[in-house]
Amino acid sequence: MNQGRFFGRIQLMLKKTKAFLKDKNKKNIFRIIKECIIITLRLRCVPTHYFTGFVYRKNTENYLDYLSMKEMLEVHSSSNIHTPEGFQVLDNKLLFHEHFSKHGLNIPKKLANNFQNLLFIDKKTGVKNIEIFSNEDFVTVIKNLFQETGCEAIFIKPIYSSGGHGAIRLSKGIFSSSQSKSLNKSFDSIINGFYIFQENINQHPELSRINASSLNTIRIDTFKSYQKKPEVISAYLRMGRSGKVVDNLMSGGIYAGIDIISGKLHPIAFSKLETGGVVFSKHPDSGVEFKDFSITYFDKVKEMACEAANLITEKLVGWDIAVSIDGPVLIEGNGNYEIIYSDIAYGGYRRNPIFKKAMIEAGLKIIK
Repeated sequence: MNQGRFFGRIQLMLKKTKAFLKDKNKKNIFRIIKECIIITLRLRCVPTHYFTGFVYRKNTENYLDYLSMKEMLEVHSSSNIHTPEGFQVLDNKLLFHEHFSKHGLNIPKKLANNFQNLLFIDKKTGVKNIEIFSNEDFVTVIKNLFQETGCEAIFIKPIYSSGGHGAIRLSKGIFSSSQSKSLNKSFDSIINGFYIFQENINQHPELSRINASSLNTIRIDTFKSYQKKPEVISAYLRMGRSGKVVDNLMSGGIYAGIDIISGKLHPIAFSKLETGGVVFSKHPDSGVEFKDFSITYFDKVKEMACEAANLITEKLVGWDIAVSIDGPVLIEGNGNYEIIYSDIAYGGYRRNPIFKKAMIEAGLKIIK
């Protein structure tokens, strides 16, 4: 591990520790010690999830229903669950687009992609290759994309990335002199990387009520055993904060579980422990209450997740799905994703009957 990553982890650990110590809703110290000892003896692991998964809070009575970090890692590392080939399809956003669009799933329209200064623009007549050497070349290309497509915004994502890192959203207003620095910065990032350019999704007004600046996506986990139909494990809604263009938790977003039958949000949303671990009953910026908030087209969201799961060898996948005016849109799929947030949003994955199947498939012993 390099020095930068080491100190980064130390800083992250300090943030989590500070958030835990400041949390007024934690159980008393004797109960915490007792429950940690029981978890350690039963699961034979250091119970780090007890703290990062908010299991230490007073209202968490079913503390044995939550997965340990050891179990999460063992599920993901099982060759019965994941394959290297399946990971490639999910991790490479360009390959992901080509695979799932070929099978007719509704995904964001691809406008272009680049390999550093070599840009490939999608045309009705084929693909046009352009080399960009200067910021002026880049501005011309972006202006032409807006004119030819008529879209209001373009979303540019690194082909290999996670957590919304490196994502860039360009709107028509980007050409104003007041935003020229932002455009120059985008050029510097893109010319040195590998990106996919997609048409921005017109988010459903109901989800825009929660936060209009970001695309608020549904994370929906599926499990598909060999020669069996995909099953939905659970789902939660990720919501961005005001002014943010992404909803990812690593970028300051919050999340709330979704009732898998009714499609209604759970009444409480969470932020990550390192960002304070704050609990919300309504969105902190828009003021929209989570209780009884229904996800539009939720049945179709579940159908899309299962349809996508049928097109991949990965047995356990966390799908990110947006909801537009016309219905769900498949954004991406995640193989080696952080199960802990699904675990928290659901209220303990150990009692989830579908996830138990995934644990058995991975060769894990179900500890009651």
